[in-house]
Amino acid sequence: MAAAPRRWLEAGKKIEVDDAPTYFGTMNLKVESHVDQQKIVADLVLRVERPDRLQKISLRLPHPGRQPMKQVVVNGKRWDNFNPDKEVIELKPTENHYHIVAQY
Repeated sequence: MAAAPRRWLEAGKKIEVDDAPTYFGTMNLKVESHVDQQKIVADLVLRVERPDRLQKISLRLPHPGRQPMKQVVVNGKRWDNFNPDKEVIELKPTENHYHIVAQY
């Protein structure tokens, strides 16, 4: 999502990527904008074939109004490893599925 234009995440819009090849395996990503409710929701599913290649996961969620992230929840737990200035959430590659809610 590093190159996604902000307008792609205006309220009610979504981005979906299915079976995308990566350096470590394949991934599915679905991002839904609910910025009218002060949140963006993402589901990331990984099929890791080369775990030795996956050191970290960085997910950028650009708010269309440039609002900073105030809180992030990953798989139902508060997550503190995010940078509101860069709009990036850093994930540890320990799961195959991540449900991410960024609150603004």
